[in-house]
Amino acid sequence: MPVEPVVADGRGSAGAGADTDTWPRADMRVLAQAAVCVVAELALHPGAAVPMAQVGERHGLSRRELARIAAVLEQAAILRPVRGASGGWTLCANPRRLSLQDVMRLFPSGPEAEPAGPPSAVGREVKTRMAQARRLAEAALESVTIEALVARIGPEDRPAPAAGIAAADLPRS
Repeated sequence: MPVEPVVADGRGSAGAGADTDTWPRADMRVLAQAAVCVVAELALHPGAAVPMAQVGERHGLSRRELARIAAVLEQAAILRPVRGASGGWTLCANPRRLSLQDVMRLFPSGPEAEPAGPPSAVGREVKTRMAQARRLAEAALESVTIEALVARIGPEDRPAPAAGIAAADLPRS
């Protein structure tokens, strides 16, 4: 399921409601991995509203990081907020079609730094091999769906059901 990047500049402009502080490339990589964790957690509770505070606590994410991730994922129509006293967030994308790469590409880390100095045979070969490795990694991430990811989590390792709204209480969209 191809998903267009929401953060085109790779620095933190996620759109309305998101902060506009700059996020270094390394932070964007961490946010991308954390976003996959958030989506996977919501996929473990299909249709239920999961409080983000619970997800953040399990993964050591700050409120700022959670807000940033939620803003990007909501804009990409992967999750949506559920309002109310026992509200939270629910997955609205199909976990069978949503790949890890679909989520991760929403948090681009920008181009890799070019080596200083004139190009050399070694530098060109390193650049070529690094590009090949990135393409292989992207293909591998594209081949793993959220559904396949959460299917490998045993019942004993799954988080307890969220205390939020049950699937039957959610409005149909």
